[in-house]
Amino acid sequence: MNLTERQKKILTTFVLAAISVISSIPLLSRTLLWGADLEFHLFRIEGIAQGLRDGQFPVFMQTVQVGGYGYPVSVMYGDMLLYIPALLHLMGLSTAMAYRLFAIFLNIVAVWSTYLIFGRIFQSRQVGMLSAALWTLCTYRLDDVYSRGAVGEWVAMLFFPILLLGVVSVVFPERRGSIKHGGLVCAFSATGIVTSHVISTELTVIAILPILIWAMWYCWHSIYFWKQLGIACGMTVVLSSFFLIPMLDYSIHGNFQVYSQNLQTQMELAARKAIEPGQLLTLFLPLNQMTEGHAFQGDIPYSIGWALIACALLLPIIALLTKSEENSERKCSIAVPLCVSIILGLFMTTTLFPWDSRKFADVCKFLYSIQFPTRMLGPACFLIVVLGAMGLYALRRNEQFGRLSSLVFSSLLILGCLEGGVTTSTFMYNAKEEQSVDASLATSSGVAGGEYLIKGTDLGSLFSEGFKAGKPKATEGVYVSRYEKRGTSMSMYIESSQKGTITLPAFAYDNYRISDSESNKVLNLGSTHGIENLLTIRVPKGFSGEVQVRYRVPFVWRVAEIISLLGWIGCGVLYAHEARFRRRKSI
Repeated sequence: MNLTERQKKILTTFVLAAISVISSIPLLSRTLLWGADLEFHLFRIEGIAQGLRDGQFPVFMQTVQVGGYGYPVSVMYGDMLLYIPALLHLMGLSTAMAYRLFAIFLNIVAVWSTYLIFGRIFQSRQVGMLSAALWTLCTYRLDDVYSRGAVGEWVAMLFFPILLLGVVSVVFPERRGSIKHGGLVCAFSATGIVTSHVISTELTVIAILPILIWAMWYCWHSIYFWKQLGIACGMTVVLSSFFLIPMLDYSIHGNFQVYSQNLQTQMELAARKAIEPGQLLTLFLPLNQMTEGHAFQGDIPYSIGWALIACALLLPIIALLTKSEENSERKCSIAVPLCVSIILGLFMTTTLFPWDSRKFADVCKFLYSIQFPTRMLGPACFLIVVLGAMGLYALRRNEQFGRLSSLVFSSLLILGCLEGGVTTSTFMYNAKEEQSVDASLATSSGVAGGEYLIKGTDLGSLFSEGFKAGKPKATEGVYVSRYEKRGTSMSMYIESSQKGTITLPAFAYDNYRISDSESNKVLNLGSTHGIENLLTIRVPKGFSGEVQVRYRVPFVWRVAEIISLLGWIGCGVLYAHEARFRRRKSI
């Protein structure tokens, strides 16, 4: 059937809208359905909103978690895009509703960006539509969005197609669909991944390492390639320095719980979370697999999905069918590292990988920072989508297989949508309904595993009488009055008849500073250490005066923010200049 261009556009819009709806079905229910880590991320959104109310920008120290004692999750965990739901919350929406709109919006962005990028790279509307369906409705991605509630991870996945466009433009600048300044596109996407989920950065590097090695060999004599690679690396640092510098600063100087895990513990966790190879081939997710109100508890049926399995098998068959096509040698050379990356990624998710080997762990300790081997499914599944897109592209270019290409396209599209619908329906069937996010009810779950608590902090002991941060506690002979707290700032009037200390309702993280009406040198801050790790003011005998304790952002952090801002402005100016030049050229 021959359709007009207008009819093709209408059909494409309808298909993409349908994919967007299928991917967002659980978000269209009466209440927000509950994923395993969702509470933690809702607290992050609430914390950003509260920080903005208190005058912080950017927000570093959140005061919503653990009843107002402070938690530096915004320093250690990138939250650039979470400012969107935080602003919606400040406009009057509930935290849950703000998140729902945010998630729906990003699902739509994922669908359309994947369609546009794959369609541009492969010069095919069909390839774009199929890729959008397979990637957006991928079982692992949907599991991340709904079952796990791993907001940082699935937000980072949003940038995978953009990274693909950048890589293609750097390696094949002469190819139709490539864009100018591919290195900057790579930097933009890498920045998005870094500032959304640091662990996803490591996952991405591991996944594309075979492809990167191949590209360096393939483009060994290309000055353009090495120039763009340098730009990509350098500009990633520049654009993300506003997050990287504070994170590295706290990572080096902060004594956090996350760094106290020994290698044996990390090995046991990785080995326990690895899956059996057969789980990758699960056809559909069973409706009775969930317990305790959370989706897919226990033995989670992680699966590639049969639509992606079909894609993984598509390219070898197509290569045989179209072996006489031009540039087949180059296509095959590209396919080799791509297949290696896919196989490596899938292999690392399984129990076949030596996660429980002490000898391996001693050599590759850095790998255990990913915590859950199944996280490798994210980049692996995306690369399978790329492989399938290459296969469909090759099939469409051979005129004698025109009908076959339409059949393959339709079959995979229907299968992908069917799997996505089953997955979202499965989640809705058993998921927990919305819970309110209230700072007064903050528990240890508000900080997830408490990774960024000071080492040794025992929340159960510290807050045995309630989670709400109270007033300062002074030793005998020290008196506190007119106490006020707003966000990370505290003010009070202190009098002392003898030497003593005041314990403040705030954890003793770096960058808190004290000042008083007499002299900045009269009083100083300390810590209770032990299970509490709270800030303390050391008060000399005979002191009286107004005292303020504030969280002060270090100068180097502000410099990093300026560097990032200038980088973003520079990219914006360059883009505007290029766009104006293209418009003039078209006239």
